[in-house]
Amino acid sequence: MAPPWKFDGCSGTAKTLCGSGRQARHLPASLVARWSIFYSADGLSGDMVLRFYEDREGNLWVATSKGIDCFRGRSSRYLSNREGLTTPEVDAVLAAQDGTVWVGGDGALDAIHRDGVLSSLQVGKGLPGNQVTSLLQDHAGRLWVGVDKTMTIYKNGRFSRIDRPDGSPIGLVVGMTEDVDNNIWVETIGPPRTLSRIRDLKVQEAFPVPQMPAAREVAADPEGGIWFRSKEWRSGSISVWQDRDLCLQAPREF
Repeated sequence: MAPPWKFDGCSGTAKTLCGSGRQARHLPASLVARWSIFYSADGLSGDMVLRFYEDREGNLWVATSKGIDCFRGRSSRYLSNREGLTTPEVDAVLAAQDGTVWVGGDGALDAIHRDGVLSSLQVGKGLPGNQVTSLLQDHAGRLWVGVDKTMTIYKNGRFSRIDRPDGSPIGLVVGMTEDVDNNIWVETIGPPRTLSRIRDLKVQEAFPVPQMPAAREVAADPEGGIWFRSKEWRSGSISVWQDRDLCLQAPREF
């Protein structure tokens, strides 16, 4: 089966994308002037950008409210329902170590393989829930999948759940990362909103708000520590947690 897309010329020379026109207007004028902003009218699958991911080959995968786009140099391609994508809204994207691009969202977890063939796990057909909210591949190659209000690992065609120590679901996963010590950090919307540390496939610690900031994104620092993005990104601050200490930092200059 041939890939359901093709590369097309992409106008402009900048490779940087912005989430939406509304968000772009909140950026400093000096910064906006240095960016090229793409809309659906320019070929982007949707005007609301939800996630970014760069694969090992340097392709930038962009999840939008209506599909997924891949930017490579000055060329781009997109995949939506019309081209075979199962989920109507992309909430998570991951470029795996073997070259497979996983796309999760409403009702499905799609896999775009290196040869362009697309396979899918859907509600009632292998997917253990209705909504894929977050994706992560760890150092061992395991695929971590947030589904509805649960944390699962997909391996060898099967999903296994990771619950809280009391056996209850971990919550709706909005962000995951793996630190330099191979701990998996999971940000969930509860109740209560919680940051959990998972090691050896078990929840070792949990830090509910207000012990930790209410974050929408988490990322591991290669030198140690965890970075958070506030759910109110226009507040102009981000957080870093290292050695059990939390401090607020202003965004770095571009």
